[in-house]
Amino acid sequence: MNWNVLCPGCGGVLDSSLQLKSVHKEAYDCALCSKAYEPTLDEMVEVAFTVSPRVRRIAAHDPHTLPLLEYFRQTFWGTGIDAARNRSRSNIGRDIDRLIELGPGEKGQISVQLPAAFVIIFEPVTHAAHFIDVKASRPRSARRSR
Repeated sequence: MNWNVLCPGCGGVLDSSLQLKSVHKEAYDCALCSKAYEPTLDEMVEVAFTVSPRVRRIAAHDPHTLPLLEYFRQTFWGTGIDAARNRSRSNIGRDIDRLIELGPGEKGQISVQLPAAFVIIFEPVTHAAHFIDVKASRPRSARRSR
């Protein structure tokens, strides 16, 4: 069994431990929500468990074989969020513009044209987030030829 501390804003797993007594921080930071939350047992802590591989093999026993979005869902949001059935609580995959999967030691580069809006670049496994407020740029006026 695992004890997960969940973000009340996005539902992401902020911390996980094998013992409930390890839930002791004054605040848990959520990179995606850009907020800190004081843990409350009733609202933010869940117990999670899975079937033993000796009883029955499931996809979560081999996370490296999961499709990338399913891996992110199970790594950050856990199995409590079903992206296909519960679109009102989770929009996993809805706003993804570019997605690349890198192996160990690999590097990648993505070129995107962003809309004039507030954009969040988030990596669910490490909980890294970048917040970018994209402003519209005016096109340069064409130079007049003489």
